[in-house]
Amino acid sequence: MEDLMFDVQAWQKTKHITEQVALFHLHLESVHPFIDGNGRTGRLILNLMLMQQGYPPINIKFSNRQKYYKCFEDYHKTDSPKAMVKLVAKLLEDEMKKYLKRFE
Repeated sequence: MEDLMFDVQAWQKTKHITEQVALFHLHLESVHPFIDGNGRTGRLILNLMLMQQGYPPINIKFSNRQKYYKCFEDYHKTDSPKAMVKLVAKLLEDEMKKYLKRFE
């Protein structure tokens, strides 16, 4: 976990927020530090990180669960966070569009 926190600090200097939160979530779930609640805790922290940068929180709905789990599978097979980054970016874009519609 300590290494993960050092990684997060480095990513904040070099990566876009969508990549930061995707990488954090993938790594946290790989460490699996808790007996129960790792996914929920990871998604809460992911949203906290987004909100700290001024972005809205995202909701990984039940209908997106298969895509979500596939992101972990892809990451462990390829060591590339691309699928999770893409999922986070899409969900973030959807949330931002909802917020913008409120002001129309």
